Amino acid sequence: MGIIEKTYKHVVPTAKEFFDSFCKRYSSLVLPDSWYNNKAWTETVLQIFEEIGRDFGYRLRKEYLNLDMVWAIRHEAISLITVAIEHDNGDLDDVIDDELQKLMDVKAHLKVLMCYPGMPIVLKNEVLCDEIIEKIRSANIKIPEERYVMITPVVKKKDKVYAEAIEVFGCSIAPDGKWEDLGSFAVDYEGKIS
Repeated sequence: MGIIEKTYKHVVPTAKEFFDSFCKRYSSLVLPDSWYNNKAWTETVLQIFEEIGRDFGYRLRKEYLNLDMVWAIRHEAISLITVAIEHDNGDLDDVIDDELQKLMDVKAHLKVLMCYPGMPIVLKNEVLCDEIIEKIRSANIKIPEERYVMITPVVKKKDKVYAEAIEVFGCSIAPDGKWEDLGSFAVDYEGKIS
């Protein structure tokens, strides 16, 4: 009699590993030619998240539980969402009330929110956007292992019409509101900003 044994190995990226993978992909892309072309930016960013997910060995699902994307593990012995992703070009209040709330409502190891508030969430040991941290802290049911990854690109203006670069900031936030600066990177960008 033979024995057939199943073994599954899935790598759940840390917040830093996710942000570093994002940095590598984002830095090598041809970016949309206008900062305000929301559809093009959403397609570009979601393509990056797909590629990162495949690099980590996941099959991806788009628009699952009203989230833009999830990386899930589905086997008889284990079933979970490892990474939940939201991307939004809207204003900060809408992002907090909608996209961030969706991430708070789902169980996942890593919850990624990329948005464009015009500033980083944290910068050099200072919180610049405490509304997001306070919202995360307000959750009544918390899973200690989960981490939120906030990615905030900020355009650097060349003049009134064109940009010269985009600086992308990352931070990780624990359910209790403790945060870690994941760093930033800049890419040349000469797209239209008006």
